[in-house]
Amino acid sequence: MMWVTSLFAVVATVCAHSAQEWKQSRIIYQLLTDRFALPGGVTDASCSDLRNYCGGTFQGIIDRLDYIQELGFNAIWISPVVKNSPGHYHGYAAIDFYTISPEFGGEAGLKALVEACHQKGIWVMVDVVANHMSDRFPISQLIPFNETYHYHDCKGCPEDCNINEFDGGYVNEHCRLSNLVDLDQDHPWVRSKLLEWISNLVKRYNVDGLRIDTIPMVKPQFWAEFQTAAGVYAVGEVFSGDVNLVSRYQKGGLNALLNYPLYQEVISVFADQTSMWALHNLFSTYKVFSDSSILGTFFDNHDNPRFLSKRYDVNSLKNAFTFSLLAEGIPIMYYGTEQLFHGGDDPGCREPLWYSKYDNSTDMFKFVQTLVGFWKSHSIGTHPMSEKWVKDHIYVYSRGSNVIVATTNSFSVTETVQYLDLPEGRVLCNLFNPHDCVTVHQSSLTVSIQDGLPKVYYYDNQNLSLKE
Repeated sequence: MMWVTSLFAVVATVCAHSAQEWKQSRIIYQLLTDRFALPGGVTDASCSDLRNYCGGTFQGIIDRLDYIQELGFNAIWISPVVKNSPGHYHGYAAIDFYTISPEFGGEAGLKALVEACHQKGIWVMVDVVANHMSDRFPISQLIPFNETYHYHDCKGCPEDCNINEFDGGYVNEHCRLSNLVDLDQDHPWVRSKLLEWISNLVKRYNVDGLRIDTIPMVKPQFWAEFQTAAGVYAVGEVFSGDVNLVSRYQKGGLNALLNYPLYQEVISVFADQTSMWALHNLFSTYKVFSDSSILGTFFDNHDNPRFLSKRYDVNSLKNAFTFSLLAEGIPIMYYGTEQLFHGGDDPGCREPLWYSKYDNSTDMFKFVQTLVGFWKSHSIGTHPMSEKWVKDHIYVYSRGSNVIVATTNSFSVTETVQYLDLPEGRVLCNLFNPHDCVTVHQSSLTVSIQDGLPKVYYYDNQNLSLKE
């Protein structure tokens, strides 16, 4: 195994950003490397099979970093980078942990991408998988886990060995997800190699953060060690709306999790138009988290049908986006939202972005740009979130003392928001219409939405003159 040591010799010094630094300063653009951009700026290539490679590369991302920066994002989450079995463009069926995907550009391409991002002030989060490997090759050909005893043997699993529940129990931890061979992290050699691999991957490529796949399929104790070995902020995937299950892994030592419980309620209230009280009820359970402020917040991703496939209404999308982006947590937006992509179940939700021609003139692009810019200019991540008013069709919260966010799932709603801890006479104006201003009177202000769009009221020294 000497060649492994040589391959992963440390060639870069990682500046490990803490979870708090991510929370206070980063807003993440999630992309699928194979679907974001073709090299050389090509935009007229077709992708006839969304279940296979379409041609996106690390160089393609480099060529379109200005697009991401123009939107305002200062971090990206990219697909798993290691070599996968043929056709597995998504990266979740590894065959060789020690080789960077040649389809994406190999080792040199990944190094170039991270360097180009850092030159633009963009942090890089890499998706990683430590639960399983591909089932398309004999185990003897998988690297480095090439012995049968490196994997769970399916004892105690369903007849077909595959997972049929997601509760973080024995079946999750020992059985197979989609028939992918399941690594045995309790085996000392397997455990040590996985920890060595993630430490070296982060250091060699100067990675800033990790998204970790399939968290409930491995014991929490392993993830605590994995987090320590990585030495960077990590957000894990627990594909469940169960707050107790999701929080279990943060208590177990992982920095953070994707906020699937919030995702499910956001879809419920904004796409299905159920009562906004569901959000209040969810937030009342947040005490079970060790730190809910560093969870990853999102409303679209690569594993779920896009919001617009559930409800094709741009006003509803804008409300869901505004709520998710400005709510507590580290915000994540899935590529294509800015272009109104509306694909359904996987792989429908994994469309090539080049179909959009990277149009920066659309209303939704500008809406995203405005809101992301506001998040950064007002340092939203440094201010606490506080619920202020809830009714069936409106949810109002603050971020600090100068920002009030009002979102709705109705076209028309007017509410007097009471019990505000704001100075008498303070004027706050709407981010999306600077002449739409409200004045605090007796610790209250009236929010009136007549076009179904969210409002982000904020205070600065110019507001009084705008109102006048």
